[in-house]
Amino acid sequence: MKSIILILSLISLNSFSQTQFYIGGSASYLFNGKVQFIEGLVDVGNKFGSDASFGFITDDNFGFELNYSGAFNTDLEFKSYSFTNHEDFLTRLDIHSISVNYIHYFENNSIFTPFLSVGSGTSIFNVKKAGADDPVRFAFNFGGGTTIDLNRFISARIRARYFAPLIFKGSGIHAGIGTGGSYLGMSIDASAPLAQLNLSAGLIIKLNSLE
Repeated sequence: MKSIILILSLISLNSFSQTQFYIGGSASYLFNGKVQFIEGLVDVGNKFGSDASFGFITDDNFGFELNYSGAFNTDLEFKSYSFTNHEDFLTRLDIHSISVNYIHYFENNSIFTPFLSVGSGTSIFNVKKAGADDPVRFAFNFGGGTTIDLNRFISARIRARYFAPLIFKGSGIHAGIGTGGSYLGMSIDASAPLAQLNLSAGLIIKLNSLE
């Protein structure tokens, strides 16, 4: 029994020595996204934001990352179609996206390490309008970028990701910006993505080194 425990301990230590942990922070820019409803068009505006990450990389050039991405006081505009009785309006919202991402790195003999990523999680829309709910939606993202080694423990990272929080039929606009009155009648015929492009640049700090 002691031999089995010793072997498992050695395997765990060996796995740890082949895994590099890191934390990261970035400034980001979220491009506007639009979603089409029967009664009108919802437009979420461009906005600067921030990203924070914690993850690990194995010596097999892949890893996983827990990521937070936020954009605050973003414009949210609804433009109704002429054949409806809804009113146009403009408000603001905060967007909080939390995701777990798989990242694959392409090592080479330079300071640049390109990577591709794909992940999923949730997006929380905090609408700053009296009586509005804060809907939580499933979110999918994919993208890529590169890290740039500055020294042994610090790298710059540039990344572009495509976010697509899914707004489902019969609930997206009701929970998202519904405040009573005319806005409760919004509907869509099928699932529709609110798609936005996120560009970020920042630093990652490696908490240990691969042996």
